[in-house]
Amino acid sequence: MIFFKLVSNYFQELEKGKKYRTAPEDLKMLFDELNVNRFVHACAVTANHIDQEENAWASYYLMELDPQKGIINVTSYPTTHLTQAGEDYLAAERRCKDIVGAEAALVSTNDLDNLRNAYH
Repeated sequence: MIFFKLVSNYFQELEKGKKYRTAPEDLKMLFDELNVNRFVHACAVTANHIDQEENAWASYYLMELDPQKGIINVTSYPTTHLTQAGEDYLAAERRCKDIVGAEAALVSTNDLDNLRNAYH
C-alpha cells in the first residue's frame, strides 16, 4: 500500500499548513501505475457484496485483489480471531508481492462502511 503511505505523508504536510495547487506528480504517477482507482472501486463493490452475505458476526475482512485473474478473495473474521486475521494478512501480502497490481487489505467493518459511503 505504497500509495496510501504516500497520501498519508501528504495529509500530514497539509495539516502542518503546506499548500498544494494540484496533486503532487509522484502521487499522480503512483495513482496511475498502481491503478488505485480500480482497487478502491473493487473494495467498494466487495463491501456492497459483503452486505448481502449472512456474516453479521464478522468484524474484520481480509480482501485479496488479483487484477491479473480479475478476482477478489474475501475472508471474514470475528473479533475474537484478530490474531489469525493478522497472520493471514501477512501471508496474503507475501502472495501478492510478485503479482503486478495485486493488493491485500485487512479492514474492519467500520472501514467497509467508509468505503461504501465514499464510493457507492
